[in-house]
Amino acid sequence: EGISLFNYFRKTGIKYFSKKSFPLDKFRKQEVVIIGSSLLAPHNDKSRNYYSLVKPMKDKNGEWKDVPIGSGFNVTGIYDAFGLTKLSIALIQRNSLISLGIDSVDEKLKKEHLCLMGGKSSNLIARELYYDYLPSKFQFYGKEGGLDIHGKNFRGGGYGHILSMANPWNKNKRVIWLAGLGHLGTGAAVDFIINSLQDKAPSELLNMNEWILFIKGIAKKGSITEVHQIGHYIIS
Repeated sequence: EGISLFNYFRKTGIKYFSKKSFPLDKFRKQEVVIIGSSLLAPHNDKSRNYYSLVKPMKDKNGEWKDVPIGSGFNVTGIYDAFGLTKLSIALIQRNSLISLGIDSVDEKLKKEHLCLMGGKSSNLIARELYYDYLPSKFQFYGKEGGLDIHGKNFRGGGYGHILSMANPWNKNKRVIWLAGLGHLGTGAAVDFIINSLQDKAPSELLNMNEWILFIKGIAKKGSITEVHQIGHYIIS
């Protein structure tokens, strides 16, 4: 019953999914782990009149604790849910075997093909990838917020990025990292890699192994209507 409903959605919603996307095509007939954020609901500290988002993190003793990480604004939402659905269907169309996890997954799962969703502040594995494995000259999150791209700083929830590189925990596998400064940016990154990257990405990316593409999504009446590329870095 569930499979038939899924196939119905896939067929009727086919307009969302392109036939070619060179980063996703590398996952054809492969096992892929999609890893999202483990952000929990906002907690209220009445003594400070402050709402904070709580995230599970390991303390110095290796134990998991709920750690407040910021103000309680809406960092996830329907665009993330749509993005996860679209990405899952796009991979299934490529006969990939997918599994879903959150960023506190077992270490061995990091050695698989990975699709990371969410920025470095909300996804622990993305944070580790960014700080430990992305060369500093290509690190793009601004110290005061936003994205620093070729000397310019871009701010706003519609901005996002697509990063494709070898999996640093297993060089025989690959990582795709889709994230935005807000949930719109994450959804726009997913839309772009599925629908537009093959035709609209800079031609030099087609033959590159590792790269970052920056985008801006525009939404009208709740739907992502446009996604524009605003710059890119070639890592290797």
